[in-house]
Amino acid sequence: MTRHALAALVLLCLAGAALAAPLRVEQKNAQMRGNPSFLSPVVGTLTQGQTVEGLNAQGDWQQVRTPSGTTGWVPRSAVIASAGALKSSSGAKVNTGAQVNTGASASEMALAGKGFGASTEAEFRRANPNLDFAWVDRMERAQVPRSELQRFAQAGGLTPPGGTK
Repeated sequence: MTRHALAALVLLCLAGAALAAPLRVEQKNAQMRGNPSFLSPVVGTLTQGQTVEGLNAQGDWQQVRTPSGTTGWVPRSAVIASAGALKSSSGAKVNTGAQVNTGASASEMALAGKGFGASTEAEFRRANPNLDFAWVDRMERAQVPRSELQRFAQAGGLTPPGGTK
């Protein structure tokens, strides 16, 4: 291998390492999938607060690697930038790659950047003590078998991005 080819290979490896960013899981039991599709098999489950390495992004999906080395895809809304997160001029955290609309309030930007995680849910419940969350809690526990999702998609003529693998 020539010196130029070796140097190019080293630069490519360093660039790939530089693109990886620490992300924090904001969703309860986020399912990590083999491909960027809700119909793709689950390859692991991430817990809220867990730190993962962000690899590639594709549409609304983020490829991540766990500390144990498992790689998979999660919806981008399930993770946010970890330490050193980007901030808007008002100081609100925003998700990596997000465009900041200066017309939004700091609390709106914070919610948009971090998603509706446990801390946001607790804050919302405190601010709205008279709301009944029983159905929301029940929906969060609901599990739909993959085969049923596939039948639903086929019956509706849906082809999810990334296929059904």
